[in-house]
Amino acid sequence: MQWSLSDKIAVGACIAGFAQFLALLATIWTMHRFGRRQLRAYIALKQARVLLEEDGNVQATIELYNCGQTPAYAMKVSHMSGFSSYPLKAVGYPPENLRKSYSILGAGGSFAILTKPCRYESLNRNALLREVENPNFVFGVRGYCTYEDIFGKTRRFRFQVIMGGPSAPVRINHDEQGQVFAALGNDSEGNDGD
Repeated sequence: MQWSLSDKIAVGACIAGFAQFLALLATIWTMHRFGRRQLRAYIALKQARVLLEEDGNVQATIELYNCGQTPAYAMKVSHMSGFSSYPLKAVGYPPENLRKSYSILGAGGSFAILTKPCRYESLNRNALLREVENPNFVFGVRGYCTYEDIFGKTRRFRFQVIMGGPSAPVRINHDEQGQVFAALGNDSEGNDGD
């Protein structure tokens, strides 16, 4: 059996059509995948700083930000803070008895965390700043956040920020009211999410 020219053209057209169909399926799958990525909520650490009182009390303010295009639903946040030797232990899941907030964070919205005031021994602010220049000593805040994206998938975000230790020297800033703040920097461990 010999194929005529029209048979060969028809087979070629069928193969080309099937290849175009496969390319269309790949394009649809890619668009679906990137569309889901674009539309989900993304929680990130926007700002982290610590208020340094003259008497040595410190209190951290952490701002989480939803930089995604949709709300983060059923958002639970827990955190712990304090003075510690460095390196810090890895951030794990929060203990069950640790108080957690529960909220919805809209697209472009911020969520503020204010830690409990604490103090290291009886050091005043200047003595405390000298103490955290030690590479083995830090003030740290570690936190854990879970939330559901618009597709109902549970996401997580862990953070660990420090003042002092390997991030020394401490950067000091003053606000409009004359309060003294230090920046908290990301630690090399304990910061991840999905």
